[in-house]
Amino acid sequence: MLLVGIVIGVLIGVGGILWVPPETGLLASVAGAVVGVLVTVTAHEAGHAVAAWAVGTPPLMIGIGPVHLERGRRIRLRRSFAAGYVMVLPDPETPLPEIARRFRRISLAGAPAGIAASAGLALAGAATTGSTRGMLVFAALMGLINIASLLPVSSRTTVSDAARFRRLRWGRPSARSDAAALAIMGAAFSRPPDEWPPELVEETLSLTGDPIMDAAVLSVRAAVADAAGNPEGAERCLDQGLDLPLHPAQLCGFRAERAYLRARAGRAVEAREDLDALPAQSAWLRPAVRERATAAVLLAEGRHQDARAALDRARAALDDPLTPTPSERVHILELERSLTAAGH
Repeated sequence: MLLVGIVIGVLIGVGGILWVPPETGLLASVAGAVVGVLVTVTAHEAGHAVAAWAVGTPPLMIGIGPVHLERGRRIRLRRSFAAGYVMVLPDPETPLPEIARRFRRISLAGAPAGIAASAGLALAGAATTGSTRGMLVFAALMGLINIASLLPVSSRTTVSDAARFRRLRWGRPSARSDAAALAIMGAAFSRPPDEWPPELVEETLSLTGDPIMDAAVLSVRAAVADAAGNPEGAERCLDQGLDLPLHPAQLCGFRAERAYLRARAGRAVEAREDLDALPAQSAWLRPAVRERATAAVLLAEGRHQDARAALDRARAALDDPLTPTPSERVHILELERSLTAAGH
């Protein structure tokens, strides 16, 4: 996917130089291309969002670059891990075949919207500038970006819309586990791990061979083991997660959780090593998780006042829509009890 992006970027640059009329001006051409890409990405993600609403699963968040619309009512600037994305979580009580059906529709709704936006921009640009040839090249290149999402390919960091559509086709071995993983994610945002439906947990305990889905599986395993009073088993799952062939940024969550578990077990030195290995900023690591792990490590080191401050920051970060609040509240309450027992 990265290679496709590089090739498309080069083509856009070459197309801008060769096909835009001289009177248009290079700066205006570049500005127009940037706006065009932004509009196309926005239309693509809007297609996913409208489809999500249409099938009865409203988006939790829509992100276009650093601009994020949270729960359909609040706009916030934040670091992003993609040019655009839509976060949709199903009701965990929804039957798995229905989840698969809904998410297949959501997956394929982005490309047509993006292609339509590209065509509309090209027509508007041609009518405004008189550069029909240049606008056709622009439309073709923007359409290519959307068509790329219809290729059933995946990488270490992304899964294309078409690949997700194919994995969720009911009857494929991956469909049931992927739908169950989506349902568990929905459960994580509405209830703590010890209240997750047992049948869904059972459905998500098998590794699939897909690194992205296996990361979700191992996260579920770790959370369930920890909630069941088995921190050693939870740590083993986190160790497996850290061995997945994913981008290091995507492994931050595993490392933060392992720092938390090690700190709770009194292994302050190992916990500190994990905490210090986290990047200063990462779009893949929720602030509440980072601060909660920090509080646990500081508590294990005997720095109680600093731990209290970190715990306050973790609590303040619970309004982040990307944070599974029920699970975090359980951990924060546990740390608060420990601080109270220590006289702080």
